[in-house]
Amino acid sequence: MDVHLWRAVEETLRIAQRDSPEPPLAGVAAELDSLDDALLAALLHDIGKGWPGDHSTVGAQLARAFCRRAQFGPRTTATV
Repeated sequence: MDVHLWRAVEETLRIAQRDSPEPPLAGVAAELDSLDDALLAALLHDIGKGWPGDHSTVGAQLARAFCRRAQFGPRTTATV
């Protein structure tokens, strides 16, 4: 893992603060069903880099496979 992934997790935590001084971020925080799912998605968001094709499309497939292999439930898998 590189610093970028941890930075993404930190930013997700910041966005999730309901008392954020930045109104748009507070709105995003209110919509989060699960902070854990959001943090996992942040950690995996670049998992498709280095594979052939668009890294976001490939990454979505890899993240789905990871969640299933790690035995996350269908809701978490779909969210991530």
